[in-house]
Amino acid sequence: MKKVLVIFVLIVAGVAAFLYFPRGGATTSAQNAATLAILNTAIEGARAGAAFAPALDGEVYATGDLVRANVEGRAVLTFFDGSSLSVDPGSQVKVVALNRDSADGIQVTIEQSLGRSWSSVQKLKTPDSRYEVRTPSTVAVVRGTGFLTLVQQLATGGTQTTYQVDEGTLLVNANAGGSVTVPAGSQVTIAEGAQAPTSATPITPSPLRS
Repeated sequence: MKKVLVIFVLIVAGVAAFLYFPRGGATTSAQNAATLAILNTAIEGARAGAAFAPALDGEVYATGDLVRANVEGRAVLTFFDGSSLSVDPGSQVKVVALNRDSADGIQVTIEQSLGRSWSSVQKLKTPDSRYEVRTPSTVAVVRGTGFLTLVQQLATGGTQTTYQVDEGTLLVNANAGGSVTVPAGSQVTIAEGAQAPTSATPITPSPLRS
C-alpha cells in the first residue's frame, strides 16, 4: 500500500510540473523566451529551421521561431518582461531576436510578413532595451506603447503596412527611406517601395480595429 501511495504522489507531481512549466524545446528557457497562449485553435509553430507543426498552449518560443494562425486561429506571445504580441487570424510572425540584457532589460525584434497583430509593450527598463517590429516595408521602434500592425497583400503586387497607435509613440522607418513619428490616436500606411510620409493621420473608424 505504501509503495502504491508513493507512485501515486510521483505521478501527481509529474502532472503538476507538466502543467505549470512552459513547454518547448529542451534547451529553451522561459527566462529568455516568449510563452504562447492559444486563444483559438489552428495555430502552428516552427522551431528555427524546422517545418511547421500544431502548436501547444504553454509552449515557449525563442530566437528564430515562427508562429502562424490560419483564418480561425488566434494566439498571444507573452515575453519575459510582461510585453505581449497577439497573433490574429491569417497572420505570421517570426521571433528574429529575443534577449535579456545584463540589467534585466529586453531586446525584441519581431518580423511580421502578413496579417494583423497587436503589441502591448511594457515601459522598457534600460537604455539598451528595444522592441521593434519589421515588415516588408517598414521597421517600427517603440519604448513602451500599444499599437496595431497590419500587413496586407496588394492586388498590384507586394504589401503595405499600416500602424495604428492607441497609446505612447511609435517611430516608423520606411525601408525605402524616411521616418515618421506616430503618436497616440494616429495611424500611418506605407507600401513596399514607398518612402515614409511627412506625418501621421488621425485614426478613423475602420475594419482594421474590429
